[in-house]
Amino acid sequence: KEQQGKAPRSVKRFKAAMDAFGRYLEAQGIMRVDSITLPVLEGYKSYRTKKEECQAKTAYTDALTLKNAFKWGSKPTRGLLKANPALDWETPEPDTPKRRCYTRAEVAKLETQVRPWLRPIVTALAWSGMRIGELVNLRWKDVDLEKRVLHIRVREDWKPKGRADRVIPLHSKV
Repeated sequence: KEQQGKAPRSVKRFKAAMDAFGRYLEAQGIMRVDSITLPVLEGYKSYRTKKEECQAKTAYTDALTLKNAFKWGSKPTRGLLKANPALDWETPEPDTPKRRCYTRAEVAKLETQVRPWLRPIVTALAWSGMRIGELVNLRWKDVDLEKRVLHIRVREDWKPKGRADRVIPLHSKV
């Protein structure tokens, strides 16, 4: 991957996935690539989440990395693998719960326990659902007090995460 000019972060992620797979194969007593079968691959995610206690999303990402590596290695022109053992490996994306929301009591506690200069920022973020970047890039022309809404607008110098305009109702606390 380094020789292909990939970003250092991608190389690091690829190396981590391959190292984890190496640990798994060693734990399974597998020493040869031709001993890697579909049942062996299907046990990998369970090994990563239960034995190594990593997140399900990490095990899923590792599995995709491995599938791509096997696909790359099994191309006939490379002559590395006779067949791709991961060809029928089903790797469904894990169901990850959405990030939890703060309760009213937790928000009230945050508002009272932060430094006074930070209180309006915490209040605006908590009661509007804006991201910090959206608050920082908010302009007075984006605030409509008559209609009680905030306009998050795409600009030439800044784009919100969704890269689209949106309207946020203005909560009375904000």
